[in-house]
Amino acid sequence: MIPISAEVKIDLSGLQKYADLVTASPPPSEVVACLKQWAARYRAFAQQEFNRKSKGTGWEPLKPATIARRRKGPNQAGRRGKKSLGKKAAEAGVGNVAILRDTGVLFAALNPELNTRGGFERYPGGFAVTVGYGGPASHGKSRKSIADLAAIHHGGTEHIPARPIIINPTEAIKTAMAVDAERAIDRLARSQGL
Repeated sequence: MIPISAEVKIDLSGLQKYADLVTASPPPSEVVACLKQWAARYRAFAQQEFNRKSKGTGWEPLKPATIARRRKGPNQAGRRGKKSLGKKAAEAGVGNVAILRDTGVLFAALNPELNTRGGFERYPGGFAVTVGYGGPASHGKSRKSIADLAAIHHGGTEHIPARPIIINPTEAIKTAMAVDAERAIDRLARSQGL
């Protein structure tokens, strides 16, 4: 019996050229624009979550001793370096008790475009962006870097509860990023005549 067969070959060279364009180093401008949009989306999401959680929704609340120290200490809004407001004021609820917001440094570092210290945005190659805390910038209150302080609070310690800061984006953010990627790839293909 003679076998009957058919051989089908598909020329994938166009797809390979397309893949090479998308993952080129340095990336094409269409990809860079998409990655910058992803970073902006993630930073906005991370700051919204940080703000929400700092108000007591999602992170373990501050210990009473921490609240009392903030209400009596020198870092009260508008009272830096001045005498304590006293017991009556502390009991009345004066002073900042937002979680991880006593100086605002960790929150501000989530937006490196504002030239704040301790945050970063990197493009490691391919279709990826990394946003987070890094570098040697000091927190100011201690000798720890902002990145070290963020890591301590993110993971927790024996005495400090974990308060995750860099978290996975929501499905809505991921969907928006996918739309950004589709738009960038379409622009790239058009610009190359593919």
